[in-house]
Amino acid sequence: MDYLAANEDFMSLLDLRAESLLRRTFAGPEDAAFEEIIVDALTVLQERLDRVMPGPPRAFARVHADN
Repeated sequence: MDYLAANEDFMSLLDLRAESLLRRTFAGPEDAAFEEIIVDALTVLQERLDRVMPGPPRAFARVHADN
């Protein structure tokens, strides 16, 4: 998950999706609605990844760190 959160292209897509859902641009650090969409999306993604790849994520991250 840290890999995705650090991936600028992925986070840019999440930002665009949040802007699309809210029908406005990000209003800054106090934009709770925007942040809630981002956190919800990352939480859902983490839950789905946990079901597909159970176990500690570190081993997978070491093997796929360059991807």
